[in-house]
Amino acid sequence: MSEKQKTNHKDYMKAVKLIFAGRIVMWITALGFTVHWLYWSFYLYQQEIFEVGQYAAIFRPILYKDLAVSIACVVISFILRRISDTIKEVNRSY
Repeated sequence: MSEKQKTNHKDYMKAVKLIFAGRIVMWITALGFTVHWLYWSFYLYQQEIFEVGQYAAIFRPILYKDLAVSIACVVISFILRRISDTIKEVNRSY
């Protein structure tokens, strides 16, 4: 392997590691928003807010926001996984 190929290989591996770190951040973010959603669910239960109109008015914005962010993080993580696999496949010859 020539010196240029070694340098390129190191750059590609660095990119794959950065993408992996980004995927970990995405999954931690998704988990954090899921925990936030569960916290509010239990909080409203502890406050004994059971009336459907009041519960839904308080909880619906939290649920929608947390669900949207969690799904977006998971989708971005899968896209990053595909990019990482493509980089590895293209550079498999090294």
